[in-house]
Amino acid sequence: MVAAAQADVYRDLSDYPIALIVARSRNYTIGCSNELPWRQQDDLKRFKNTTLGKPVIIGRRTFESIGAPLTGRLSIVLTRNSEFAKNINSQGYQNVRAVTTIGDAVRTANAFLDNSSLEGAEKEVIVAGGQEIFEAFVSSCSKIYLTVVEAEVDGDATFPREDKFPLFSVQLIGQCAADENNEHNCTYYEYCEEKGVGRKIPSSAGMHEHRAKLSTTTAN
Repeated sequence: MVAAAQADVYRDLSDYPIALIVARSRNYTIGCSNELPWRQQDDLKRFKNTTLGKPVIIGRRTFESIGAPLTGRLSIVLTRNSEFAKNINSQGYQNVRAVTTIGDAVRTANAFLDNSSLEGAEKEVIVAGGQEIFEAFVSSCSKIYLTVVEAEVDGDATFPREDKFPLFSVQLIGQCAADENNEHNCTYYEYCEEKGVGRKIPSSAGMHEHRAKLSTTTAN
């Protein structure tokens, strides 16, 4: 996989915005033993609603962990293993393509969006992990759909820290309380690039303040 600093080259290949979508814990964990280390049904629904109709770039291990092609989307599986890619492409999936370079992943996503019926504002290339894929694309993205799982969670895969992001402003989108379908409280954010404005990424204290304000608004 190319280093994150090199991925800026691929941004120029894309005719459409590149957006990351991720759920991470407070300590930046995103996975453990190639599985999600939590049960968050609300976040899975958010993932589906955000990605439907779009091309979704994922790594081989993420594809294998999902266990089946994502319905209603094009899964673009990025892998170093050319034999794995050849095998996937020979199986005749209508909504899965396997590629071996980031350039091919972006071009495949662009070709899909060129023929998509989505409205212009909704057309974006989605990057959905895992760790190496996020690291490769984080410096080239213009948006991040971020779910913060409000817990410290052990794992072996992490999401890049905010100092790796482009220049972003951040918007608090909502919250989900822990219940029988959601193991932890979680908070939803959208990070959007604002060129020439400078970083507006909140500190941990700032994020807690945003959550407190939202809870007050919801209560009223």
